[in-house]
Amino acid sequence: VQKRQIAVEELKSRYETVLNEKKKIKETKCLEVDKVRDKMEAELKKFEHVFDLLKAAEEKQQKFMSWERSRAQKCKTLRELEVQVDDHNVTSLDNLCLEEEKCNIQKKYEDLQRQLGEMEFQNKELACQLRKDDESLQYSELQLEEKIAEYNALTRQLEYALEEGRKMV
Repeated sequence: VQKRQIAVEELKSRYETVLNEKKKIKETKCLEVDKVRDKMEAELKKFEHVFDLLKAAEEKQQKFMSWERSRAQKCKTLRELEVQVDDHNVTSLDNLCLEEEKCNIQKKYEDLQRQLGEMEFQNKELACQLRKDDESLQYSELQLEEKIAEYNALTRQLEYALEEGRKMV
């Protein structure tokens, strides 16, 4: 009976040791999971920033397209005005007035050309920013996939350790 009691005590001791190890493993795993979760949340915040940038870029692209349509309309109007000027009886208009109107039209045309140049420059900058954001997004996605794979590997290790603990018990 004493031998059995000693054996039972040893088994209890080993059982408690295994339970303590299991508890430590669980705590370690929980800490690792929390770290991974925190990293994932940080990555998601980065993605939110990228999403905001993409949204702003889309808005600027739409604005650019609106400016482009406006420029095209103004160019069309300018051509129509030039045709009208040519069609009008030049003799009925004072040369000074005609020159002044031509100068105004030329200024408008130059202003539209300048605006077009600015819009094209902004469009190029937006396209460059979109490419950078896309590359950043792809890099973040790769990191996220790596973290998920790492998390899955840690989960398998924990499950294996738990299984080994159960077998030992």
